[in-house]
Amino acid sequence: MVRKLSVQGNIESVEPEAVFSSLFGDDQFMRCYHKVVNEDPDAAISSWTADGKRTVCFRAPLNAPGLVRRFIGTDVLRVSEIQQYERHGNCFTITSEPVVEGAAGELFSTNGNIVLEPSKPGTGCLVTMNIILHCKTPVWGIQSMVEAFMEMKAIKSFDRWMEVASQFCREQPALAGTSLMPSRMVEEAFSSDDSFYDLEEAAEVDSNRTSIIETEIAGPVELVEVLEMGVTGRADCDTWLPQAVVQHLSDLRSSNEASRAHMKRLDADLQKLQTNFGILSSQLHEVQLQQQYLQQQAVWGLVGLAVTTALLFGIGHAYMRLQR
Repeated sequence: MVRKLSVQGNIESVEPEAVFSSLFGDDQFMRCYHKVVNEDPDAAISSWTADGKRTVCFRAPLNAPGLVRRFIGTDVLRVSEIQQYERHGNCFTITSEPVVEGAAGELFSTNGNIVLEPSKPGTGCLVTMNIILHCKTPVWGIQSMVEAFMEMKAIKSFDRWMEVASQFCREQPALAGTSLMPSRMVEEAFSSDDSFYDLEEAAEVDSNRTSIIETEIAGPVELVEVLEMGVTGRADCDTWLPQAVVQHLSDLRSSNEASRAHMKRLDADLQKLQTNFGILSSQLHEVQLQQQYLQQQAVWGLVGLAVTTALLFGIGHAYMRLQR
């Protein structure tokens, strides 16, 4: 099943071109981001090619419930991401196609893009991330939990990206205009956080917080409840997993009850079909008997016609002999 997700955030007082130049112009922001958030100081970022492409290779810890970790089969994801950017006026689109190495890449995949455009008041940069989550291998009983975790992980990823990106932009001399924070302080500002996908962090309401604007499921088209972020905080793994299990069991129970009702209707329809089939069989048998009777009558008619013809021929022959 495929899930589509769109989230938004705002970087205040910075134009999209300046945001793109600061965050994507070189490899400094990506190195800082993966070191701070993914705990990977060795992330490799290539230079942009002439056609606007580059490759980012990094490791990301998989902080997930044990059931999800056992399903995926690893605690650390090794990712090779291909980025490509396009510019349309004062808007920038950065497309991302990450490939997860190893067996995990056969189970799920993600791709999407980041759009940088002027915010409506014209006082900053509106950041929109469009994400497609695809669970490739359906596994009965836990697929919905894995998909829900992938969605939470994507939302968490964007929220942390917005935090680090906003802080990184504020430290740039050309963008801030105020006292600057050294690069080391950007890392220290987030170093106390647990990790990239830690679901225990509570969200605080501020102008840069993300908001989900659309969540839907592709394939079997079905809307998913829109989540509110930046208000009540996020549940941790210990809370999320039981809730997901209970919800999944509740869904299975509802599905089972619906299946039972459907089976009863099918059984009643089958009985009707069997009754109708018996009636049709009886009628067919009567038709066959009638056909046999008609065939027998036709045979006896032909025999009688042949005998009558022979008698007439014999009588005529005898009469001719008498006349002679």
